[in-house]
Amino acid sequence: VLLRIYLVQRVGGLSDPVMVNVLRGSLSVREFVRLSWFALPSVEQLGSFRRFMEKHGFDKRLLEMVEMTMTLPERAAGD
Repeated sequence: VLLRIYLVQRVGGLSDPVMVNVLRGSLSVREFVRLSWFALPSVEQLGSFRRFMEKHGFDKRLLEMVEMTMTLPERAAGD
């Protein structure tokens, strides 16, 4: 869940407090990140996870993987 939240946060350029507000107010985002109504992370939890990702270079690796996935050539018809 935190990984999906982090991805939405990075793509949207959202701060930790804004991301928490988005999670409170957007059913579609909650469904995308697979977050139940009873498990809303705090601003501190998001910040801690973000710092962990950045400290270990996982943020760059994640975004590289997403970019690679989005730029894969489509398979030819009939494959």
